[in-house]
Amino acid sequence: MLKFFLNSDNKAWLRLLESEFKESSNAIRHELVRMEKAKLLISFHQGNKKIYQANTKHPLYPEIKSLLMKHFGLDRVLERVTTKLGNLEEVYLVGKLAQGQDSRLIDLW
Repeated sequence: MLKFFLNSDNKAWLRLLESEFKESSNAIRHELVRMEKAKLLISFHQGNKKIYQANTKHPLYPEIKSLLMKHFGLDRVLERVTTKLGNLEEVYLVGKLAQGQDSRLIDLW
């Protein structure tokens, strides 16, 4: 859920999620189907892949996103990103995310 709701531009397919979360494809498929039936996720086909993303038009989308951001906070989101970048002395967040808006990119300076 985090993958899709912390950034609504995120898209993923079954095998990508399987390798990312190190879970069985059946467990992930089961959750994707449940979330799609609840209309929390939408999907489309791209080649032989079924691509999933958050349904931003769902009436509960803003509330779910807000709850996740309150729970994980921007500091935790940035921590996940900066951990992958290595040892940083300073990080400056600019752009849409700094303004509290959805952004596909996280601008760090």
